[in-house]
Amino acid sequence: LLSSALIKIAYGIAVVPDTQKTAHLLNSTRALGVFDFKAAESVGLVVEADHHHKGAMEKAFLFDMVNPWAKLLELKSTHPLTGKRISALCSMTSKPLFNINQIKKKDVDYGRLWQGFFVDLAVVCLPTLIFLTTLIALIYGSITELIPFKPVLFGGFALFVLAAWLKVSYRYPKTSFKKTTVAALMSDLYASPIKGQPVELEGKAVGKGQAGNIVSEDMMFQDSTGLLYLNYEGAVPFFGNLLFGISKVKHLVGKRAQARGWFVRGVSQHMELAQFEADGELIKSYVRFWGVFGYIFSVLLLGAVVFFLYLIY
Repeated sequence: LLSSALIKIAYGIAVVPDTQKTAHLLNSTRALGVFDFKAAESVGLVVEADHHHKGAMEKAFLFDMVNPWAKLLELKSTHPLTGKRISALCSMTSKPLFNINQIKKKDVDYGRLWQGFFVDLAVVCLPTLIFLTTLIALIYGSITELIPFKPVLFGGFALFVLAAWLKVSYRYPKTSFKKTTVAALMSDLYASPIKGQPVELEGKAVGKGQAGNIVSEDMMFQDSTGLLYLNYEGAVPFFGNLLFGISKVKHLVGKRAQARGWFVRGVSQHMELAQFEADGELIKSYVRFWGVFGYIFSVLLLGAVVFFLYLIY
């Protein structure tokens, strides 16, 4: 009963209408210790997908139990991941809602899971690692004079540029968007919070992504199999998002549309939006642009430091 109740609560949170009242109510649920409502929304989306794609919920729970990223994601939540909570509850009864042992026996490529995890980790940490290694080498070299300063300086800068570009390209690959469904994405055991999957969904926007926030630029998207959040970024920081949230989103709700972007799975699953096409109107989102801009800004900043050090030495 408790397992069923948790799932029903999660589904209710996911499909509740966007109002200021519900926003305050959802925030208050954290104090009750029932759910971290942000994680619950994610589970609710899986429940919706499971109505159309049997087994989606079980695979989503399996992600919580076997994916290497799950343990790290759990640290960002105020509660244990839902799959683990359901597993614990099912172990306490003779008539569990889910056969957890059977779920754990599903075909899982652990080699692929761990390989993906370590590649993700390497990509996200590489720029910082190169920066720190170069900095330590320069400090050591300036003290001992055992390491040539300028070759290390320019070599480290070049490696940082390549690593930062790799990180952006890994997150937002410039490949064709593959048509898929929400249910298929929610069932993916190998999804990652670091590596984006270029996908295209067909359906409609059904509301704002943040309940009760009238200026929210993000949207909730529904296809024939489930619900998913879309993260929009305007061409102009803050003001572009504000204008889009206030004036544009309400006119897109209910229209048949295609959403293209990069699916990532963190505490909650969402799509980093690239394009939203409805009634022949193509709306561009600048998520990747700002990712590249951040990369360029980092390179220019580091380049200025390198040039300054070059002049000094």
